[in-house]
Parts: sequence; structure tokens; C-alpha cells
Amino acid sequence: MNTNRTLMLICPIFFPTRSVGGVRWTALCRLLGDRGWRITVVSRFYGAAASRDEIDRVLGPHVDIRYVDHPADAQPEPQEAPQRAPGDTPPTRSRLKKTVRRLLFVPDSAGRFWNAAHSRLIEEAGRASPDVVLVTMPPWGTLHAARRLSREIDVPFVTEYRDSFMIDTRYGPHGLRALRAGAFRQFDRVGQTSADLVIHQIPTEHRWSRLTYPETRDRMRVLTNGFPATMLEGGIDPIRDEQGRRSIRCVGAMGGSEMLQLARATRRLVDEGQDLALTLVGPPPETADEISSVLGDRAEIVGRVRHETAIGYVLGADVLVNYIASHRRSSFLLSTKMFEYVASGKPVIEINPSRSDRYFLCSLPGVLVASDPSDDDVAALLRRAL
Repeated sequence: MNTNRTLMLICPIFFPTRSVGGVRWTALCRLLGDRGWRITVVSRFYGAAASRDEIDRVLGPHVDIRYVDHPADAQPEPQEAPQRAPGDTPPTRSRLKKTVRRLLFVPDSAGRFWNAAHSRLIEEAGRASPDVVLVTMPPWGTLHAARRLSREIDVPFVTEYRDSFMIDTRYGPHGLRALRAGAFRQFDRVGQTSADLVIHQIPTEHRWSRLTYPETRDRMRVLTNGFPATMLEGGIDPIRDEQGRRSIRCVGAMGGSEMLQLARATRRLVDEGQDLALTLVGPPPETADEISSVLGDRAEIVGRVRHETAIGYVLGADVLVNYIASHRRSSFLLSTKMFEYVASGKPVIEINPSRSDRYFLCSLPGVLVASDPSDDDVAALLRRAL
């Protein structure tokens, strides 16, 4: 199929910067390219930029990445993002500013940047001549800038909700933000009813939106995350433990106390005579030193890696663990890693599943599930999985 059409994708965090949204659209860009689309990705620069050769290799020659916080004729040079050291956390002042912004801005503070970048968006639209403008959220503040752009250049407008908004405690009018519930509802109505197509990644959000906005339900579609086809085709080599030990692995975001409990449970099995290692792939937890103290050289804290490398760790595992931090379990997030875990064919443990994950796991009886487990409970889950 050859459509000869161009999509302008507004995705604030994109390849090679590591983010869930970037991974999702890395795969979708490849898929759309196979169907004849050209994609211009409009993003922000967060310290990492890919070379043209790398973009061609990972995404394809049909994809162009443009950074609107740089002039059109002075785009950033290719460079790798700096790695965060284990245990690094934002300073207290930075966390406080983030909390204040969450209370002051509806839906978030990202709108300030993207609304101010309107002239650069128009400039990039002139270069790309898009047939469609698509904005993927969160951050949610990109919505009005993308909608204004699509109206000015008179092309169809698509919104993508990668997460739930109103019903999710992380983003919607919950806690002190309930004081501005009306503004949140007005924003959501714009996103859900003004677009020519609305894509929901979370099935629960899709059902809620169809009930809340029946007048536009015929324009709503659900498109969950998936897993790379190369996982099944042998295109990614498994990364196994170098010392031949059986490997328990957690890939992606992880909480410090949760990973420390997983380390203690692994230690119990090691003390019983099992030759095991615990490998953590993703942002290092703040308890990294304590984990190393518990397990010694049986703990491998890899840090952030490219998505293809992370999949290699998934394929080389003996047991995969998705341990959702307690502050995230009440949300409606749908764990992207669970699609990849299940596709690997390896034993999977899910601890503290989110609401969306619980619905997803109903059809996957082979996944071991627990909530608020003790160290003994986690050790028992690992024994069963091994």
C-alpha cells in the first residue's frame, strides 16, 4: 500500500530519548512507513539526538525528527543522553516546583512551552506539508497548540490518549486539583470531542470516554501497546547471565522499596541453594546500594538502555517481574512491559497490578499475581515461577 501521505506527529519526548511514548511511536512510525506514510516528528530536545544514519536504521528513511526548541537551520548535533547514576533523585526544590505546577496549571505546565512555540510549529508544517496532525499525550499541555496548528493549516486533527486523564489520579482533578475540576472537564471535552479521530491506549479510558461523550463515540478507537514482531522472529538476541545463573529480571520503571524486597526474596532462594541473579534494567532505584549489599555480585543494576537492548534482557530472563510501586497501583496505567513479558513466553509475576492491568490479566491465567506481599510471599512466587 502506498498512500504518499505525510503525518505530523507532535510527540514531546521521542527517540532516542527513552520514554514510553517514544517507544510506542518508534514502532508505529515503522509500521506507518511500511504503508507508505512519511512522518515528521516534532519534539523537544532533552539532551539526546539521533544521527540520520541511526534514524534510517531504527525508524526508516521516511521519518524526520525536528526539535522546535532549536531554530530550523540549527538542529542539535547527534548525541547520547547522560545516564542517571543509581540513587540519583531530583533536588527537593525541583520536586516542590513540580508539585506547585501541578496545582497551578490545567492540565499541566507543558502548554506554556508549546503555545509559545506556535511559530516554529507553523514553520515545520510548512516544511512537511502534512495531511494529518496527530498529538500524543501526556504531557497534556500539547493539545491546544496542536489543535490550533491543524486549524490554521486546515488538515484533520487526531488526539491520542496514551494514559487515562479524568479518571486517573495522576492527571485528573483529584486531591487539591479537585478545586479546578471544571477546568479539567472543559479541557477533556476539547480533547475528546474536537478531534477528527481520538485514539485511546487504555481500554478503560476508551469505555469511559464513549459513555461520557456519546456524541463523538463513532470517532473513538482503542489501540493498545504491543510488542516488537522481532521478538518472535529471532531478530533480537537474548542477553543471558554471563555466569550462567538463572536470572530474575525487572525491566522498566521500578520503586526502590519494591526492588529491595525483591532482592531480599531472591537472597532467600540463593541461601536455599539456588544459583540466581537479580537484574534490574531501567532507571536505577534509590535503594541500589542496599540491593547490592543484600545480593553482592548477584545483583546487576544495568540502568537505562535502548529499547531493543531491554528486549534482549527480557528474552534472556528466566523469570520476569512487574512490581508496580504502591503510589501507582491506584492509577489506570496499562503496563507496556506486560505485553513484552507475555510475548517472551517466560514465567511472569505481577505484583500490585494497576486497575487496568487487573482487567488485562483476567485473560492471562498463567501470570502469577499478588498484592501487598510479604518477603515470604515474594519468595514463594519466585519458587513457583522458577
